[in-house]
Amino acid sequence: MNEKNMELLIKLAVFKKPIFVFLKDLTRINQKPLDIDALLYYEELQQVKVSKVSNFSDNLWNLNSSEVNTKHKEHVLKIDFRNFPDISETVIFEMKCIALLWLTIGKIGVTSKKSHKDTTIIGTVKEVLSFLNKVFSHLNEDYSIEFIRDKKIVLSDLHESDLAGAVIKKKIVKNHTITDFFNSKIQDEKVIELIIGSPFLIFKENNFMWAPSSRDIKSRLDLLPNKVFEESVTNASILVIDFLQKMELPINDKVTISRKNVIKTKLCPKKYAHITKEHVDAYRVLRLSKSGYNEEFIAQYPIPQGLISLSGHLYSFSRQTKNYWDHSDTPKLNDVKNYLRLIRGASIFIFLAFTGMRSSELTRIILDNWSMTTGVKDGVITEPIPQISSLVSKGRDDTHGLFTDKWVLIPIVVDGLGCLEYISTYTQNRYLFSSITALNAEESLKARPTAANLSWVLNPFLSSLTDLVPSVHTLRDTLAYQMFRIDLGLPFISYQLKHMVDLIEKETSLGTVSNVTLGYGDIGMRLSKDGRIKQQVEIEKVKANYDPDGSYYGGKGKEHKSKMIKLFQGYIEAGYTKSEVFEVMAEQGLGLIDVGGALCYGDRAEEFDPTLPCVGSLRCNPVRCKNSTITSSHIPRWKEIYLSNKVAIDSGLMGDNKEAALVAMNEAKLVLDA
Repeated sequence: MNEKNMELLIKLAVFKKPIFVFLKDLTRINQKPLDIDALLYYEELQQVKVSKVSNFSDNLWNLNSSEVNTKHKEHVLKIDFRNFPDISETVIFEMKCIALLWLTIGKIGVTSKKSHKDTTIIGTVKEVLSFLNKVFSHLNEDYSIEFIRDKKIVLSDLHESDLAGAVIKKKIVKNHTITDFFNSKIQDEKVIELIIGSPFLIFKENNFMWAPSSRDIKSRLDLLPNKVFEESVTNASILVIDFLQKMELPINDKVTISRKNVIKTKLCPKKYAHITKEHVDAYRVLRLSKSGYNEEFIAQYPIPQGLISLSGHLYSFSRQTKNYWDHSDTPKLNDVKNYLRLIRGASIFIFLAFTGMRSSELTRIILDNWSMTTGVKDGVITEPIPQISSLVSKGRDDTHGLFTDKWVLIPIVVDGLGCLEYISTYTQNRYLFSSITALNAEESLKARPTAANLSWVLNPFLSSLTDLVPSVHTLRDTLAYQMFRIDLGLPFISYQLKHMVDLIEKETSLGTVSNVTLGYGDIGMRLSKDGRIKQQVEIEKVKANYDPDGSYYGGKGKEHKSKMIKLFQGYIEAGYTKSEVFEVMAEQGLGLIDVGGALCYGDRAEEFDPTLPCVGSLRCNPVRCKNSTITSSHIPRWKEIYLSNKVAIDSGLMGDNKEAALVAMNEAKLVLDA
């Protein structure tokens, strides 16, 4: 810490008022001079070195030095205060003082736990100044520069309405750096005591109408919508299972096998029925031949007979194309290549969707890197549990890592890896997330992790289902989100997710865990780091059940909606927004209501005891009760009931229970059709 700088900043409180009067009057003819003590202090502060080449007084602060890491571009450590012309001299002076304090002590902020790098400090100050420049531009336009310079002299003069108006008028996008600065950095005791004098306003960013970011506009979103997630998982699962069946490989996900012919998917495997195992094997031979692998190496894999010459040797690369691929009854090479890219995209989507790995962890995954742990439950050794290993480079010592450096794999993820391992035989790259270009023998031995473009990898699969372009972080947050949703009583988000608990509970000494409860062990919380995602799920559930503008089904649906309209009318007249009411309802636990949560308010009595009100449950549906009230959020459960019973009936294994299963299936269908 630079003690001289700190001594000057400590004295600032004494001279701040006359300095601010002096700065405010800079443009006036009759400017009042500083008294001698304030002048000496001001001149000394102006000469303070903020870096080897810059003083406090300079308009351009340059913190670059010969020792600076070359990966940082030069402009990252520069800040030109002239780039913010709408901010008053007094506020610029305050921000300079905050920057000097931050650079001097290395850390400010009520939530900061470690020192910040110069790049972080300079970057944050530039972001904040850019925000403030828009705020003052808005104020200057609505009033006048002279008026604002007299009324908004220091940061603490800014009101929430000043910021809110600027956010709307200037279409400012919500920015974590900005919100963190005003919620934490500027609330630091030293910042308040030495520089701004009084606490800055409580910055409630949710009160502001932020503009959508370009990332939002391009659909690079934080979460995959529920429908997109379910459809993507279902399509990917069916494609993966069909590929394994075609390649005559083992299959682990028995649920998907049983439902493969029941569920209709957009990416129907029948579309690729003309591509057989022989064609895929022939494509591998072609790729390896082109990459320079010799016949002995290629012969470790199946070679279709059509690629073998009369002498018993493998055709050359050019002869393979002419003798095998140019026939009318053989798929085009491009068709096979695109099919394999589709399967690869589906497999990697499944892998990311159900492991929640970060990019740094994903790129280190080596195929065939398996470990099987023996599960112990209630002191009894159970079957081995598949896991895959990687290297966690972030949050290793905190609770953010899900399984430290190993991830439990649910059956469909194991099957997805089976596809990727098979496909890797023609790329000869042992890394899961790598280029699809085949490596030659020398390159294969030296293969290293690569940061492949995720959108390019997933596009052959996702582009037919959605225009959205998820990032690795999106899929990680979506996994946490779906876990929370299921824990709140929505078990059919994806039938795959339910398997995770079946596996995880084998590693515990606890009793049976509901196969629809995936908040188990706070996995969702650990994936998402905080309660933000869980809160969003609870609000979603509240909106589904209580939105006055929502859709409700059943005999009491209209009555329930009418009650909600009256309820919300009262809240809105009291000054609350719909969003605020939803948030409060979620905080009160109303998002935990499950299927048939008696939204009819117990208007029906129990059949076995007329003195007891009905409490809902699965009997709360339009088929059984004229008073029922259900919402769109209940539909997934009925969909699950329908599919489970249909599969059971189609399997022919129901025996005496077939009639009961048929009744349940038909009832679920009636609810779905209601």
